[in-house]
Parts: sequence; structure tokens; C-alpha cells
Amino acid sequence: MNEFRSRLTRISWLGWLALAFLGIALGLRFFALDQFPPGVQHDEVFVANFAQTILQGHYPIFFELNRGNEPLFMYFTAGMFKLFGETVWALRGAAALCGFGAIVLTYFFARDIFSFEFENPRAPTEAARTRGAFIAFVTVAGVTFAFWSLYESRIGLHTISVYLFAVATFYAFWRGWTRRQSWLILFSGALAGAATYTYRSGLFVPFALLAFICYTLIFYRKQWQKIWWTIPLTIMLAALIYAPLFQFITAHPETALARLGDLSGDMDALRQGNPAPMLTNVAKVFGMFGVSGDPEWRYNVAGRPIFDPLWAVLFYAGLGVALWRFRRAAYAFVLIWLAVMLLPSILSGSDLSQHRAVGAIGAAFILPALPLDEIRTFAFKRWGRNGNIAVGAAVALLILLAAVGGINAYFVTWTNNPEVRLIQRADLATAARWLDEHQGDARALVSAEFANDLDRGSFNLVARKQNRAQFFQGADTFALPANADAFVVDTRSGPIADSFRAKFFQDAPTLETTLADGTPEVRIYKLTAQQFQTWRAARAENTIARTTDDQIKIQAVDLADAKSGETLDAQLWWQIAAPRATDADGLQWVGALTDANGYEWSDAASLGYTPSQWQRDDLVVTRLSLAVSPDAPPQDYTLNLRLASAHGDIPLIKNDAPPASSIPLATRALTRGPVPQTKPELPIVYPSKAKFGAIQLLGTDAAGEAARGGAWRLVLFWHTDEKLGANYKLRLVATTEAGQEIARLEETLLKGIYPTRQWRAGDYVRSVHDLEIPADAPNGKAVVRVSLWTPDDKPVGRADGAPIAGIEVGGRAHTFEKPNPQVARTARFGDAIEWVGYDLPETNLRAGQPFHLKLYWRALQPTDKPYTAFVHLLDAHGRVIGQKDAPPLNGEAPTDTWVANEYLADEYSFEIAADAARGAAAVEIGFYDPQSGERLPVADDAGQGDRVLIEGLQLAP
Repeated sequence: MNEFRSRLTRISWLGWLALAFLGIALGLRFFALDQFPPGVQHDEVFVANFAQTILQGHYPIFFELNRGNEPLFMYFTAGMFKLFGETVWALRGAAALCGFGAIVLTYFFARDIFSFEFENPRAPTEAARTRGAFIAFVTVAGVTFAFWSLYESRIGLHTISVYLFAVATFYAFWRGWTRRQSWLILFSGALAGAATYTYRSGLFVPFALLAFICYTLIFYRKQWQKIWWTIPLTIMLAALIYAPLFQFITAHPETALARLGDLSGDMDALRQGNPAPMLTNVAKVFGMFGVSGDPEWRYNVAGRPIFDPLWAVLFYAGLGVALWRFRRAAYAFVLIWLAVMLLPSILSGSDLSQHRAVGAIGAAFILPALPLDEIRTFAFKRWGRNGNIAVGAAVALLILLAAVGGINAYFVTWTNNPEVRLIQRADLATAARWLDEHQGDARALVSAEFANDLDRGSFNLVARKQNRAQFFQGADTFALPANADAFVVDTRSGPIADSFRAKFFQDAPTLETTLADGTPEVRIYKLTAQQFQTWRAARAENTIARTTDDQIKIQAVDLADAKSGETLDAQLWWQIAAPRATDADGLQWVGALTDANGYEWSDAASLGYTPSQWQRDDLVVTRLSLAVSPDAPPQDYTLNLRLASAHGDIPLIKNDAPPASSIPLATRALTRGPVPQTKPELPIVYPSKAKFGAIQLLGTDAAGEAARGGAWRLVLFWHTDEKLGANYKLRLVATTEAGQEIARLEETLLKGIYPTRQWRAGDYVRSVHDLEIPADAPNGKAVVRVSLWTPDDKPVGRADGAPIAGIEVGGRAHTFEKPNPQVARTARFGDAIEWVGYDLPETNLRAGQPFHLKLYWRALQPTDKPYTAFVHLLDAHGRVIGQKDAPPLNGEAPTDTWVANEYLADEYSFEIAADAARGAAAVEIGFYDPQSGERLPVADDAGQGDRVLIEGLQLAP
């Protein structure tokens, strides 16, 4: 006890002040940690998810999601979750502990290096002790209130761990080197290696340590006597610890090095001998301390420098002092620390980032203390105690300014900024806390931008009552529960569509919070079971379509009126009859707007309410917003719907029709909108400058191949500056290179739809044409020319027209007309082939007799390689009693040559084995790689595998 009291009496008044400020630093980092920042941003959700992965028994050395993340902080966060629960406080508590620990180490580091004297390593002079205590105190006071440090210490991100490991590494090295304690030097190498597991900037910590070592070898070589052997061991230890992570990075460069894209392209200029861009970056980074700071509200009060003007002057003066005293180890160490740990920001170029420079915090705040110490020393020598009092008063004023500025910037200006509140999902946090208190037995439906994952995580980290809410994307989805009251949460980050608000919210919200400018941030509505039932009853009369397993039923579809150049809103009303799907299935409604020729003008995809949120009998409204091109002619358009999944399209049954991957739901006649005032963006593949009187052909999307016996589809994009007086005729002519005509199409342009006489001055119009290529057309190159003619067959412009495409005629015919198989059935092979049905003329088979089967395929896209199809006839024991393995169409249609959306009728015939036994039989069908034998995966109603079966066959001897 007496020894303890003796130690207390030896603490200087500067030490007691520093201890007080360390207490303030601790309080500022933990004060209302779950409320400031005002919500949980998505990067924090990723960190929480990584920590949960660890708690589930998985221990990765690197997390590949979110552009790659080093693991050390995630393990620390997992420990916090284990101790305090999976809450936002525990998540940010890990960062706060790292930030506070870094401040404590910075204090001891600064005090030690500036009080150390090589002449008196064991007993520094009073002046040296005062210098060290003063510089350490000013440093701690600055870091305590700095926005930079407050932000990094209070956000649940792993960047702050770089600062902790950087100062720990440097302090361990300094103590070991100056006291010649080899174990501490080796420990600094271990810490440097561990720093590479913190954040990408942590990779620079070993380089800073190496720079320290090089400096000491140049200027303080004698200090290494008897401990020189620790240098290679320290470097080797750091390298060995980093080695597993390095091995992972080299094995997975596409994810582990994803953030290298943040590096500046100015590195290339530097390598080419042009240092000017990099020097500009250096100036910007050093300017962020006093001129202009990080411009992103995500990380800073946008543009606010790290230091206020007075502290900035001291910082730049401190750089001068450190350079002036560079031969003194303490000053050199601070400069090296700063320079190396600023490199991540310097190398990121024009994207100025104090976030990436987090490892330099300690050095940056030591520098302003250096000129203050010079002033203190001068004042004491000149004026004695009065000089100390004056300097003390000035320092107190500086600290007060820093405290007011930093605390106000973080807890007021930054926290209440609308962009920050959006990034931090403050609206979701407000809703979670309110629902904790008021939800009761009612359901809660929360509209969120990223309802499937990240926003759900933001909400759940704040909520005390987990899994009490369902999430949907209100921009295109609304859910109507059955037999339940519900609170519906309309958030600023994921607002509910105006059309849904107008339909479902007649009463004022139960809760409404706003930003300072009056913009609503959260609105919570209480809707009763009776209200939901009223809306549901209006749509529950008929089921117009369903999935084959009856999991989902489509109750209605509403198509709004629209004109060309506008958006056609289709509202799909669907009911969850038996929720069995999972989020991993990746379900999406996909709507396509097509004309009578099957040409797709627009498509849109949405689900907005993922299976993990479903409850039985929920009725869901999904809005598909289909953009109608300004050049779309006035005609009937059909909405075709399919339910896509990660395993292929899920078959839909409309009324009593056979299952199909896509079904027509509704038709709407669209009219022409206003003439565009500027040229619209059109999907022109091959531009053209051809003119036909007042009409200009802007271009085509012509494909380069045309199959004999098939139709070659051509899309033409037109524009006119004048009102036309006649309905022009279109002539398409395909000729060989020798001039032989092989195909011709003549028709009135858009006859019965939008003939040219109806075109308006300034109109943009698109027309779709199918040029029939005769089956006996010669193979080879051909040229297609287009021309326009008056109703009395006079050319508009040149009679021979203009060439619009060079095509290659040959191969097989491509058919885009949907077949009508004897049995409709859907399965997906890989991601490119869809089976749509089959013809089986005979199901009662005989041994030794021929077997015939016709399969119908739909091409989703060409495969990456040619696959072989197999058709195997199996007996009751699974033995093959007949087979044919061949590329489709007996090799005439390799799967890597298929054209998207074409259909193929593929016939297979073989003889059944003569010794085949009587009994049940089945046919197995699939595809395999002829080189490796590996089969394509199959997804159908029966699940996943590598084949589909046609069962119900009988075999007689």
C-alpha cells in the first residue's frame, strides 16, 4: 500500500490531467454508442454477419464478401457478441475498445519517446520527463475530441484496429530497441504481422517498422550492439505471420485484391516518369489536415479539415520541427509513422480518404504538440513560472476549441446530416426502437431498399425483439396479411410507392418523424385486419394462374394506361398458399412486354418480398415498371410473365393450360406519346446515315447469321423531321455477293399499326420485320438492302436503296415459334437449356422393337461448350435397355451455336434390347460434356439432379 501511495505521489500534474482526459476519451467513445451514429450502415452489417459466421463454427482467414475483408476485427467482434449478445452496442463496443486502447498506447508511446535520453536511459532528466509528459498530454487531449478519432472509434468497422496495432507495434519496438529488450523487438514483429489482418491499410505497418529499423541502422547503429540478431528474426516473424493471408490472397486474387481498384491510376503515370499527379495527391492528403478534408459525408463532415485553423497551424509547424530535429529518433519516428501510414490515402488518388489513413492518427496528433513544447520551453526560460502559466492557458484554450469543435461536429452536425442519416439507416433504427415498445401482437411490415438482406440486418441489430418484423421493398411491393393487424413502416431509405400510399393509407400515420427541413424520415401506419380483408376480398375471387406445386397463386393483374416514352405499370396480385421456398432460390417475377410478332419491347423484374419473410395466405402486390420506348408504335402489347429462380424458371399454369415457363397475362393497347424533344437512347447496334426523302434510317440491330428455311429478324430505327403525305412501302432484298437475289420482303411500312402518313414531324419509330430465307438459298455471304417506295411504286431516294447488313446464310433454320408438344413439361439444364415438353407416340413398348421420342428444347443462351444429349430407356431395375447419345439434331445443332429464345424439335430413335424384361420402364434424359463426362445439373419440379425422367411406360417381351 505504501509503495502504491508512493507511486501516486510521483505522478506529475500533467500525468493527472492526462489520466482525466483518458477518462473523458473513454466516456466519449462509449456514450450512447447504440444511438450515435444514428443507425447501422451496411458495412457494419457485413461485419456483424462475419462475426456471426465465426460464432457458427466457421473460422475463415479472409472474408470474401463486400469486396474482401481481413478477419482480425471480426473475431474480436465475435467475442463481444458472445459476451454481450448480437447487438449494435456489442458491435461498436469492439471498435470503441480498439479506439480507446489506441489512445492509451499513444499516450505512453509519446511520453516514452520524448522523455527518453540515450545518455540516461534509466533516469531521464526532469526536463526530459516534463517534455514527454507535456507532448503526451497534448496528444491525448487532441485525439480525445477529434472527429476523426471519434468517428473511427464509434463505428462498427475494422479500420480502427489498424491504429491500435500500428501504435502497439511502434511502442513495442521503441521500448525493446531503447532498452535492448530483444523479446519486445521480436514482439513488435509479431504485432506488425498481425496488423496485416486488420484492414488493407494495416499492410503498411510492417513497412513503417522496417523504415524505423533502417533509420536506426543509419543514425543509431551502436544501439544495436548485442541485439542486432533480432532484426532478421523480427522481419521473418512478421513475414511468417502474414504468410497464410498472403497465400490466400494469391490463391483468390479476384476477391482478395478487389479493393486494389481503389488505388490511383496516377501510379501508372509515376511508373512512366510523370510524378506530377502523385505529387498533387500528396499535397491533397497533407492539405486534409488544415485546408480541405475528406469530401464524403459517410466518413466526415464533408470537406471539414482534421484540425481547426489554430491546430492546423501547429500541425504544419510540427512537421517543420520534426524535420528540423530529424536526427533525433523520437522526431524521426513520428515523421516515418505519419508518412508511411498516409500512403494508403495518397495511393488512392483523387478520392481523398482520411478513412484509409486511420493508422496515422497518433502521429498526426503528436505533431501539433511539438511546436507547443518548443514554445513552452522558450517561455519557461524567458519568463519562468509566468511563462508556464501563459502557455498553459493557451493550451487550455486550444483544447477547449478542439473539444467544442469535435463534439459538435460529430454529435450534432454529422449525426443530423440528411445524407448521413440515410447512409446510417437512422430511419430503420427509429422504427426498430418504436416497434420494440408498441408492436404488441400486431405484425410489423417494414419497407426497405435492401429488404432481402442488408437493411434487415440494420434493423435487427438495433431491435431488442428479434425477428418480429417482415421486410418488403415498398418501391415495387406491398404485402397484405390475412387476419391480422399490422404496423406498416414507410422509411426514407426505402419509401413505399406513391401508388401504394394512395391505395392503402387513408389515415394519418401513428408515428411520423422528420428531418430538419421537414422531409419525412419515418412514417408508421396502423392498419387493421378488417382493412386488409376489404382489399384482399376485391382480388381473391379468381385464381388466374399458379405454380405447379400450388405454392403461389396469381389472383389478378392490373395494367395501367401508358403511351410511348412513358412507363407502363403492371400490378401483379399473388397469394402465398404454402410458403416452402427459401431466399437461396432467388425468386423473381419477370414481366416482358411483347407485340403480336413476339418482339420484346421492354422487361422488368421484381419480387420485393423474399420467401424468408412469407407467411401463409399473405396477399402480395408486386409492381413491374415497364419502360415503353419513345419509338414504340401504337398497337396491342401483351404482358408475359415468368417466375425465375436460381435453378431455372418455375413452370406456371394459366387456367387449365399445360405448364409453361412464360404465360401471357394481359394485353393493353398503347398510344403514341408526345414527340421527343431530344434524341432518345435507342438500342441501335449498327448505326446508319441512310436517307429516304424526309425519313432517316438511324440504324438496325441486325444479327450476322441467317438460317436457310428460317426467318431472319431485322429491327429498323427510323426518324423523320417532316409530316409525311403518303404511306410508304418497305422493300428488303437479300442478294449474294454475285448479285443473285435470294430473299425479298415487300410490305407497307407498319401497315395497320402506324403507317408513315400518320408519322409526326420529329417522330422516332421502330419497325420489326422477318425476312424469310428459302431452304434452298445458297450458303455464303449476302447483303441486305432496304428501300422505301411510294404507294404507286416510285422510289423514295435511291431505287437500289441502302445496304444495312451483311449476313452469313447457312446452317440450320432457327425457329422462334413456341411448339405445342404432346406433353408439356419444364426443366432447366444448367443455365442455358430449357426442356419444354415431348412427343411420345407409344407408351406400351416391346422388346426388340424401335423406340421413338421427340424432345422440345428452348435455348436460353448458347452454352460455353458443346454438350451431348442422352436418352436412355431403363427397365424396372434401372438397367439401360436402349439408348442414343448424340448432340442435338444428330449433330447439326451443337448447343454452343444455339440462339437465345429459339426452339428445337429433337428426335431420337433406337431399338429396344431384345432381352428386355417385362415390367415398368422409364426414360432418362440429360446432357453431358463429351470430354469429361460430367453431366449438366437439372432443376425441375422434382428438385435438382443430373437427369429428368419420363415414367409410366410399360414393356412387354
